[in-house]
Amino acid sequence: MIIAGAFLLVALNLPFKYTFGAEKTPAYTRVLGFGADFDTSPENRKPFYFSVAVPEGNFKVTVQLGSAQAACDTMVRAEARRFMLDTVHTRRGEIVARSFYVNVRNSRLAPPPLNAPGGTEVRLNDREQGSLDWDDKLTLEFNGPHPCVASVEVTEVTGLPTVFLAGDSTVTDQPRDPTTSWGQMLPRFFGPGIAVANHAESGETLKSFITALRMDKILAQMKKGDYLFLQFGHNDQKELWPQTYAEAQTTYKEYLRVFVAEARRRGANPVLVTPMHRRNFENGKIVETLGAYPEAMRQVAEEEKVPLIDLHAMSAQLYEALGLDKSAAAFSGNGRDATHHSAYGAYELARAVVRGVQDAVPDLAKYLDAQAAAPFDPAHPDAVEALAFPASPALPPRPARSPTLWVVGDSTVRNGNGTGSNGQWGWGDQIWPYFDLAKINIANRALGGRSSRTFLTEGHWDEVVNRIQPGDFVMMQFGHNDASPLDDTARARGTLRGVGQETQAIENPIMHRHEIVHTFGWYMNKFVTEAKSRGATVIVASPIPRLSWKDGRVNRNHADYGGWSEEIAKASGVAFIDINELIARKYEEMGQDKVVPLFPADNTHTNLEGAEINAACVIRALQSLKDDPLAPFFSTKAKDPNVCESK
Repeated sequence: MIIAGAFLLVALNLPFKYTFGAEKTPAYTRVLGFGADFDTSPENRKPFYFSVAVPEGNFKVTVQLGSAQAACDTMVRAEARRFMLDTVHTRRGEIVARSFYVNVRNSRLAPPPLNAPGGTEVRLNDREQGSLDWDDKLTLEFNGPHPCVASVEVTEVTGLPTVFLAGDSTVTDQPRDPTTSWGQMLPRFFGPGIAVANHAESGETLKSFITALRMDKILAQMKKGDYLFLQFGHNDQKELWPQTYAEAQTTYKEYLRVFVAEARRRGANPVLVTPMHRRNFENGKIVETLGAYPEAMRQVAEEEKVPLIDLHAMSAQLYEALGLDKSAAAFSGNGRDATHHSAYGAYELARAVVRGVQDAVPDLAKYLDAQAAAPFDPAHPDAVEALAFPASPALPPRPARSPTLWVVGDSTVRNGNGTGSNGQWGWGDQIWPYFDLAKINIANRALGGRSSRTFLTEGHWDEVVNRIQPGDFVMMQFGHNDASPLDDTARARGTLRGVGQETQAIENPIMHRHEIVHTFGWYMNKFVTEAKSRGATVIVASPIPRLSWKDGRVNRNHADYGGWSEEIAKASGVAFIDINELIARKYEEMGQDKVVPLFPADNTHTNLEGAEINAACVIRALQSLKDDPLAPFFSTKAKDPNVCESK
């Protein structure tokens, strides 16, 4: 598809080509699917962004650079400042074509099978929210003293070999100047035929790379013939980070072996990269600050017969060759940061990594660009003055993070996949119209069939609590499934009755392991305590009533799970909403004949009309709180007459 000037696309098909100059370049919108981005424009001959909506994958990008009107100097970056093309100089009237490959990804993961642990999204941190590396578009940055672009063509490429990067902040695509990493410089050194997918992230360790589902994302995309570069150590060594600390000679080495084995199982090629030194000098020599970690990685490389790029050794050569004073220019903040690098330092480290590829990974070296990957000796680095990297055009400031209302519970809160495909709905999928979604996010993480116990033991609670940020809200409703057997072969999901500290040891026939089962109150208290520790405001709800009547009245659950939920809330000092009582009153007002059709399949799950009534009662219960913490986030609908109100 060739598009000259501004043309409104109903659907953006690939291959896509846009020709500049016929008319003013349109601004990017999701509806249009392409255009100049972030309030920049190619018309003023200044650096600008251009984005194209694409799915996840690898893409060949061909750019025609130059202008009929003027001489031009154009450098190209992609996504979050990945260096793709060095400055291309063109004479007036000269147009040159260049091609490169860009990897595009999003945070989504395929849902794990029923009862299987895992998650549906990479657990992005606050810094990554809104990152160009995690959105559903391919963004190109055209920079340089006088950037000129005649056209952009994007083609999806399948089966392309991919170099996956896993590591920390010294490898990641740093989103904003001046800090830069070698990982985002690396694409410049490869020619056609291969893509670089940088999954490294600030603060990561071998352990957290797994628990944040970052490794799952890589493995989901990895195929035979790909490469996995691993550089960890800067954060793994931090003993004050007890959840992610890995001792050098034991757990650090074993985690490395796990990553190596997972790559090999998929036919990919692992490559170990020792972490670079920090800028710590003593008598003109670099002082070791990474302890036994680089040597531990060397040992794993030798024992597992994995190619090794010794960036640790080469970085010492590089820094010492520059000397104490000049080496400051290789680091962020002109040396005030002793760990992270400037664009110059990142480029030199990338050259060192390329040198390692040439020495240790010959099958990958054949993809290098011969000119860019010229021989490099880290003991003789490029002169600081010889390399200039223009700053990227300013991106808009990250919007203030909206709080999230996390909703957890069972199938009465979210039924099936939340689309009503079975004619049954949960109230959690019907509360969103009552909220202003410009002010708050609604994340319904309830899951059918779960008790408070299995929501924890299957990892669903961990998936929520690890993403909670200060200022968030957590609303929870459990109890419907907690009365089930403890150790039956169907689900083994029951909890002990009450709120005490009683326990019972079982052999779990589903999980095939020994398990200590606690009371309903113990699990609920754990959820409340952990959510509060993350800075969240917690609201506990009693379970909605079943279709159970006696003498013209709906049976309540005050004597068990509703009452226990209230008891836990009061003991923990958090809000409690008795939706069981409120909904029961509404049902009684409607009358049994009108309520029965709301339960088309059983006595527990409602249809859409029933879920909407229940959701209205949840909102009414929130509004009845003395100090409703969610009041600032209600939409105008929440101010309308509520169907849960008694007539």
